[in-house]
Amino acid sequence: RQLAGQQGQINQQASGLPIPMPGAAGQGARDAMRQLARKQAGVADKLEELGDGDPTGRSDALAREARQLAQQLERGAPPPETAARQQQLYRRLLD
Repeated sequence: RQLAGQQGQINQQASGLPIPMPGAAGQGARDAMRQLARKQAGVADKLEELGDGDPTGRSDALAREARQLAQQLERGAPPPETAARQQQLYRRLLD
């Protein structure tokens, strides 16, 4: 539940950022994306920790998805489907 809450906050913050054009994002937008990427990576780290005690492998799969999202955010100009993937991860965490 806690991770779902964190993911929800990340989603909300990401939706408030303007979608930067590749190569045209200002420093403030890049910094905001990097900050969100670090938060997303933190969710992935916690999911990986949970995966150690999860024989189903579900936590590991969620961690991989969170890590990929963090990498897209770190690049600074995530494709539009990133927001949909973040919402999907949020719903899967709630399940």
